[in-house]
Amino acid sequence: MAGLTPKREAFAAGLAQGLSQAEAYRRAFPRSAAWKDAAVWSKASLLAGDGKVRERVAEIGAKAAAANEFTVAQHLSTLLALRDEARHEGQFGPAIKAEELRGKCAGFYTEKVEHNLGTVGPDWRALLRKPED
Repeated sequence: MAGLTPKREAFAAGLAQGLSQAEAYRRAFPRSAAWKDAAVWSKASLLAGDGKVRERVAEIGAKAAAANEFTVAQHLSTLLALRDEARHEGQFGPAIKAEELRGKCAGFYTEKVEHNLGTVGPDWRALLRKPED
């Protein structure tokens, strides 16, 4: 985005990376390292509220999200390709595993979880009782 100075761009990039406003300000404006915290907080808050800075932070975040997007459809497609390749090579175990993973990803299978309170110890019932006066 045009219109931001290099220091404001650095501040926006810091915010987009998840830094606090104060830390992003200190990195973008090194002289502020000698300032009192309250002064940094105030300046960082004002700059973070600037419309152009907010827009740039959103733009950087959107670009990062698009670059890291991994969808269920992509995952299923990759597993399908792996299944087909394994089947073609006559490796039915890996082909079955890929198909099983496709089913899990699609929500066809759930894992059974058992809770056994007996593993808490012999005195678990005492923990549930109200303390006596």
